[in-house]
Amino acid sequence: MKRRVIESFLIFTILFSAFVIADNHTSSIEFTDKVDKAYQCLNDQVKSKSSLALQDALFGALALGSNSKLEDTINSNKKSGEACWPKSSCTIKETAQAALAYNRMGKSSKDIESWLSSKTMNVKELTWYVEIDIPNHLDSQCTIKQGSEESKIKVQEDMTLTGNPGTCLDISYGGYWLKIDEKCLDREFTISCDKDFVTTLAYQKNNGDRVFISSDTHSSSSLGSTTEKVNSKCVSTGTNCDYEGTLWTALALKKLGLDIKAYLPYLLALSDNNIKYFPSTFLFILVGGDDQYSDIIQKQKLEQYWEIVSTPYNRFYDTSLALLALGGTGAAEFDSSRNYLLSVQTKEGCWNNNNIRDTAFILYAGWPKFTGGSSGSGTASCESAGYSCEVNEECLFIGGTILSGFDCSNFRDVCCTKKVTEATCDEKGGLICASNQQCTGREIPSADGSCCIQGACENIRQENLCAISGGLCKTSCSNQEESVDETCPDSSDVCCMQKEEAPTSNYTWIIIFSVLIIIILLAIIFRRKLQFWWHSRKGKGSKTSSNSRLPPGTPFGFSSPRFAPRYGPPGQRQPVRGPVLRTTRGAKSQDDKEFEETMKKLKDMSK
Repeated sequence: MKRRVIESFLIFTILFSAFVIADNHTSSIEFTDKVDKAYQCLNDQVKSKSSLALQDALFGALALGSNSKLEDTINSNKKSGEACWPKSSCTIKETAQAALAYNRMGKSSKDIESWLSSKTMNVKELTWYVEIDIPNHLDSQCTIKQGSEESKIKVQEDMTLTGNPGTCLDISYGGYWLKIDEKCLDREFTISCDKDFVTTLAYQKNNGDRVFISSDTHSSSSLGSTTEKVNSKCVSTGTNCDYEGTLWTALALKKLGLDIKAYLPYLLALSDNNIKYFPSTFLFILVGGDDQYSDIIQKQKLEQYWEIVSTPYNRFYDTSLALLALGGTGAAEFDSSRNYLLSVQTKEGCWNNNNIRDTAFILYAGWPKFTGGSSGSGTASCESAGYSCEVNEECLFIGGTILSGFDCSNFRDVCCTKKVTEATCDEKGGLICASNQQCTGREIPSADGSCCIQGACENIRQENLCAISGGLCKTSCSNQEESVDETCPDSSDVCCMQKEEAPTSNYTWIIIFSVLIIIILLAIIFRRKLQFWWHSRKGKGSKTSSNSRLPPGTPFGFSSPRFAPRYGPPGQRQPVRGPVLRTTRGAKSQDDKEFEETMKKLKDMSK
């Protein structure tokens, strides 16, 4: 009997442990499993559609690489006789995206590059200046030539200019720079001074406040010469520049390894007018820069996602742009956003109601997969070959060589023969802000993550999402309330909502089920004692029982003396004998049968 009880207890313990372990395992699916599920979902969605939209096919190709259905859709939307998309009315943006898709699928994009180049035009929205600087701040006489015209000016000790610079130039900007007439933007200016000097170009949006200094500077010794010429282009299918189209064109041409400098002045100067397209993500990929990086970091919402004000898309699209830019920077915001995305997948593994474009863009930006020679311009993975993926300018700065035969998963990187060692935030003189803080200055990348410089770390004033959800922000919740995961303006507060009768959890049922089984097992084991206790309890507790009135010596179980059996003639006392219990070998009682059936059910449950 004891052996059966021990076996039953062990079976129950094993079953209970297995159930809990299985439940814990399903609630913590590994990171890679979720990513693989997302890729599988994307493949399934592509296969299940009878027809695909062009945007779905373009971004699907970016994520999956070569795919016959995606390629057929892209080709069928190409305009006959021209390398542009869509065929109904070619647009700059989608044609540039097609160039990226072709590159990803390993197809030649030369025709697309030629079409985009044919749509470039001079930018009219910018004002340009020539800057002349004498390093030692000495007086200097300078000569400026443009075509057959030659003019002379003087650079004074305070760097202001005097004289007559000619018909195409005018002393401007407080006397420090030479403004170029808009009719002369295609002219070339040759400058020579009698002291060592440096020249460069500066520009700003027409009637704007911000001034941008060109990164291309030219220096010469005394009596030497430098040449300056405006090179500012945009892309358009009409008479006005297409800002979003130029963003995607510059992005595609950079990925293809082509020169994009002509597009940068327009993109930088007009960025404030086009916030809805999230230009800082594109510009950080194109030129880097602490200002662009800081703008991306500060626009993240709730440390989870990005959604730009007045965006023509949605949070999944904007978040993908941010991930595309931050890949490889080590920013904590990159990882926190990816964790958020994995927490909001559909049951199939996709995003935004299994939207193909958004799912593909998220995977391409957040979890890109290298697919060998059919992916990108390279034929092998850069890092697997023993090299390092670095930003173009940083690779050249440390004396590295850019290798064109290898591919990098991060969009903004190139394959470099040397590895760039990023300085720590402390070495850069900055601070690492906590997760509930924001930088009041600028944020730059560092080996530790986002580094706050020229400012301090202050607690974030969160949006009151608690009130929107019907809760109250308090320091602590009452017994009739429960805390929920919604943000309050003060990060130290918690969001409290009235308690609702929650459905019984799986663990509650497990506990109830376990207790019932233990009670049943104990009842079976101690059934004899329980029977005796019950009868004795019943006998003692019944007010109408006649047993309490029986004389001493009356056998238990008889309710009245008149029903007592006689064991001899009247007057003759005989020993009172109780009933004789007999045990028949091989026969099983009803209780034993019940116990065996219970054990059998437990064993069946363990199979």
